[in-house]
Amino acid sequence: MNGSKGIQPLAGRGWSIVRKAQVVGGLAGALTTVVLLAPSILSDNPEDFGRLAALGIAAVPAACVCRLLGVNLQFLNERGGPSVAASWLMLGTNSLLFLLAGTGMGWLLERVRGR
Repeated sequence: MNGSKGIQPLAGRGWSIVRKAQVVGGLAGALTTVVLLAPSILSDNPEDFGRLAALGIAAVPAACVCRLLGVNLQFLNERGGPSVAASWLMLGTNSLLFLLAGTGMGWLLERVRGR
């Protein structure tokens, strides 16, 4: 049996543009969230404005989801950093939003390429 046959699905050959864009979008959303949360998690200074601004940018979509669902989630822990539950919610929400954006962009690219 050919050993490279098992690796082929991971390479993305045969995937549609939409699926590739979804993967790129989801990974970009996760990476963006981690980059925005890292200063908040690693900083010991609770009054650092840059850290709070990055945390605020990452938290907006998750806060909107909480508001829509009527959930009251504490976004900051006692040190002033993001709580664990809020961090996971931010990661999931932002990844999903970027995945949806990738789906739309992939769909548009597929339509343009098909002409």
